[in-house]
Amino acid sequence: MSTQPLDYSAFLSDLEAKKAAIEAAIASLRSVMALGALAIGQGGDLPAVAGSASSISIHNGEVPNGAFLGKSIPEAAKFYLEIIKRKQTTREIAEALQRGGMESTSRNFVGIVHAVLDRARKSPNPAIVRIGTQWGLAGWYPKGILSGASSTPSLKERIRRAKKAKAQKTKASAQQKLLPAIAEEPKEVSNETPAKSDGAFQRVAQLLQSTPIAEFSGEEVASHCGLHKQVAFMLLGRLVKEQKAEKTADGKYRSVN
Repeated sequence: MSTQPLDYSAFLSDLEAKKAAIEAAIASLRSVMALGALAIGQGGDLPAVAGSASSISIHNGEVPNGAFLGKSIPEAAKFYLEIIKRKQTTREIAEALQRGGMESTSRNFVGIVHAVLDRARKSPNPAIVRIGTQWGLAGWYPKGILSGASSTPSLKERIRRAKKAKAQKTKASAQQKLLPAIAEEPKEVSNETPAKSDGAFQRVAQLLQSTPIAEFSGEEVASHCGLHKQVAFMLLGRLVKEQKAEKTADGKYRSVN
């Protein structure tokens, strides 16, 4: 005979789990009766309680209380879409999850649901997919539609790209307006090198210093200062070495003074 003491904690946890399941079943049955979907005494069948999409389909998409207890957001969202059988927005899904018993203390539950679903759709073989601004089940669509939907950037990404493009255009326009008078007309190309004369070096330094916020490529410097490209790049390298100029991430040059 075993002398091992009874694990009361595990026994109590098992009872509480069974109690929660029974309470969810009762709540589901009451919701069915309240909606008039249960035809007691008139040949109606007693539906199964929350556990599968088919058991709740008789509600015309209305989710009984407690239907999503114990489920994660992706599981509950998939379950809800199986019930409703049509695409839903993030807000519609979030509101349905809360009606079905999912609790949250966050003031932005819709944002949480969106973030979780967006992460879930990026996993291998996702069950939930995003079509435009709505969510649906992957099984509803052929592979062609799913591949097209997955390649479409989100609204947030499209806004970010538009802002970046606008900023680059504004920067280029401002730089063009700030070009100094010395750079307005290219000078005759010279073969002089830094070893022979410092005149070219001074012209390049003057070009950068006259518009400190502007950035110039090596080719632009060569054109504005009337130098061969190799000479211009040598002079720019000298300026960088003397810490009078710096090279930007995109390979252009600007003054540091």
